[in-house]
Amino acid sequence: MDGKLTYGISATNTQDIRLTLAPTKNPYRPISRMVWPEGTGGGGGEDQSGDVFIRRWSQNRWERGELKGLWEEGGYRESSNVKPDREGDRLELGAFREVSQHDGSAAFSEGVKFGRAHGLLWAVDDATAHWWQLATGDWDQAGWATGATTQTVTSLCDEGDSLALLIAYDDKTIRRVLTGSNLEVYSATAADPFVYNAELRYSRGTIYALDGANLYQLTTPLVGANWTFDFTGGSPEDLWTTSTAHGLSVDDAISFVTSDANPSEYSTLTRYWVKTVESTTKVTLSTTKGGSVLAGTADSGGNWTAEQIDKRTILSQPGGNVTDYMGSTGNIYRRMCVTDTGVTWLVPQENGDVIVMEWNAATTTDFPTGKLPVEAVFGYSTHFVHGFLFVGFRYAAAHGEKGLAHIYYQRGGQWGTTGVVRNADTSTASQPVIIAGVIGDDLIFWYGKALMAYDLSAGAIFQLAASQGTSTGVKDAATLGKDVFVSNTDGSAAVERYDTTLFTTDDATWKSGRFNFTLGGIQKTLLRVTVVTDPLPASTTMTLKVAADGGTFTAVNLESGNVASFTEDDDTTYTWTVSRSGGTDAQTVGYDFEIELAPDSTNSANSPKIREVFCEAVGAQKRRGVEMDIDLRSSSLGRGASGTSLLSALRAASEFSGGVIKFTDTYQVGSTEKARVSDVVVELMGGHRDQEFATIRVWETSLI
Repeated sequence: MDGKLTYGISATNTQDIRLTLAPTKNPYRPISRMVWPEGTGGGGGEDQSGDVFIRRWSQNRWERGELKGLWEEGGYRESSNVKPDREGDRLELGAFREVSQHDGSAAFSEGVKFGRAHGLLWAVDDATAHWWQLATGDWDQAGWATGATTQTVTSLCDEGDSLALLIAYDDKTIRRVLTGSNLEVYSATAADPFVYNAELRYSRGTIYALDGANLYQLTTPLVGANWTFDFTGGSPEDLWTTSTAHGLSVDDAISFVTSDANPSEYSTLTRYWVKTVESTTKVTLSTTKGGSVLAGTADSGGNWTAEQIDKRTILSQPGGNVTDYMGSTGNIYRRMCVTDTGVTWLVPQENGDVIVMEWNAATTTDFPTGKLPVEAVFGYSTHFVHGFLFVGFRYAAAHGEKGLAHIYYQRGGQWGTTGVVRNADTSTASQPVIIAGVIGDDLIFWYGKALMAYDLSAGAIFQLAASQGTSTGVKDAATLGKDVFVSNTDGSAAVERYDTTLFTTDDATWKSGRFNFTLGGIQKTLLRVTVVTDPLPASTTMTLKVAADGGTFTAVNLESGNVASFTEDDDTTYTWTVSRSGGTDAQTVGYDFEIELAPDSTNSANSPKIREVFCEAVGAQKRRGVEMDIDLRSSSLGRGASGTSLLSALRAASEFSGGVIKFTDTYQVGSTEKARVSDVVVELMGGHRDQEFATIRVWETSLI
């Protein structure tokens, strides 16, 4: 029975061409060919091998850092404890992580908030302030007693005298802390108390205190001049007199700065409230607000000096709606930072905007300099460096809500945001974006259980290191020289330290992102993966996993079943054979692939340095067809047909503008070729009017 070709010649009419096999030795020949382009360039590089059967993809640029799930040149999908090097032309292990210790060789557990003072980095939880010792690489163990007990620190700064710290606590108090002494310089019961927990910054002789949206200057001015004490014989008794007007009122608070031996019942660095005002130069004092006068037992023999405490001066009241924002624990992060003109801070508005306010100390004016790019976002932290203001924020109206994280930047009229920051944790809810500072050209920040970096030159975002602590307990992050510190990583005030000059010894992975050898829609077999490195250092190894079509990553094994590892010291290349002859379980087939490298080091001084990764694949799908010799002799055609007209019809079928033709194959040649109907395209290979047959090829439009 003859086969036939059928195609449309109009909207309603079709043309049939009867196909009679010629009496040649083998007129029906099944054929197939690879679905593969002639060019072999693919991915990040151009293959010059001239091998049309093997397709290559390569990655040898890393400067764009983390991008997205689908591979893009110059970047990759994600990493954990793997980062680009400074030049962006190699991959290396991330920063070395350790749980920091104090100088008693025990784990440090007093770090909730950090602050800079006296040229040192300080860490505070509640009762003690500790400084980082650069020479020994640990925290001072004894620290300075703060006078707090169960309160938790919310902010700290230098007082500007090279002697004291100012520390704000969650009971809305502020304490001055020195070596061997401390004083509550702002009380929760002050006449003008803080509504929210204070955030403190020091700059050029001014102590700034942020209370919600309002900016204050915190002061402790000297009051009066020379103070003397008369304990008896006057009216009233226990009277303090100053040589100039004091300007105090009942319930104002003072502290003595310098003292005489008497009266011994009074001392410096102690809070006293004004009990009575006897004149412009005379007062009595109490140790409690509204309490009884503190009696002395002797007159003073010399002069005392005093300062007024619980005193602040309003600088800016920009309004806004901070109630929900501060209620979302936004006040535990750094919404204010020092700039080249004064300070800047974030102010949420009724309409959902978040305004960037700035205070200019020279002109004593405030003004909005910008706003975060969309409404209803949550701003966590600010940082000013190189003339730019950076803000870490999430697309969430409240701290506990989910939302994508970004870094916003502005400088003059220039502003913008980074791409989305990948979250290394399982949930974005309650994940702060805390900017730690700058090391080299990288803005370092904490987000989602990892230290991330924003390369200020390349505009890339990548993971610097992964934490081993909890994700929701972190309260602060800070840089100091080459190190980054992250607070409260275990929820109990432990501090993780990351040394950016050393390499992690924790688990590390790098994922390429999905790539298809620039040939989509066709299944391929991944043959080999090769990594090119600098000479592999001692104590380092590398293993490989692969995934197809977004599936699970699977380790690449040796034929014996052992995991194949790159371990040979000083070698610069290693090739994993991914697919080999055998059953389908020995082959990795897919439309696209992703690779996961796991570099490892047991020595923090050493890291594999990956320069290039390239993969090779071959087509796994074929296009099936049939090559046939068609009889052109008139005796075989019948019905008045001629070889010339049949040859013309075959040519018309091969040039059919619609492309797809129906092929009814009835020949059943051989045991594997059954009768079938399929959509095909037609090639006319040869045939002349004076020949007895013409050769055609029909190629099925579907792949096998």
